[in-house]
Amino acid sequence: MNQFIKLIILLSIFFVSSSINAQGFYITYEGDTVKCKDVSISGQYFYAEGMDGKSIKLPQKKIKEFRMGNRLYYGLNISSKMKRLQEVFAFNDKYVLTGYWQGENTYFYIWPKDALNQGFNPVERKILMLGSSTEFEKWHPRARKIISERIGPYFGECTELMDLFESNISNSNNITNSIAVVNCE
Repeated sequence: MNQFIKLIILLSIFFVSSSINAQGFYITYEGDTVKCKDVSISGQYFYAEGMDGKSIKLPQKKIKEFRMGNRLYYGLNISSKMKRLQEVFAFNDKYVLTGYWQGENTYFYIWPKDALNQGFNPVERKILMLGSSTEFEKWHPRARKIISERIGPYFGECTELMDLFESNISNSNNITNSIAVVNCE
């Protein structure tokens, strides 16, 4: 993965928003496709620069899909009434693992692949994973248990994903470091 994107992801943990300095595009729920660059995602808003140089600020709930580099985000519910852009970390023939950040924490959701973006129907929701922190090392056993018990039943056979999680825990990295749209099929 591009070193710059790794840095941006780590910085997002500390600054509550993530920034990506590359070109990509987003699709609104109205069907508009807009090319953009210099993206920043805060708690509720999506900020970018249009290819014409104009600033873009949209509530996340208006964006259906966002792609930039090897990153893919979908506008998905985090509750029955609230949408957030969630990054796709992995998928297999039945499920999609997504997540969003709030402060230093990552919240994972597992969705049925055939019902993705059809209301609030995750099979697992708000799986809390502590972000980068001085306390992270003390949290390792809990992280392993959460991954085993809540993510493992859906993605346990995906060696690449499980190895990435273990590497991140062992190296005290953010749990999502180097994980981007892992194909577990």
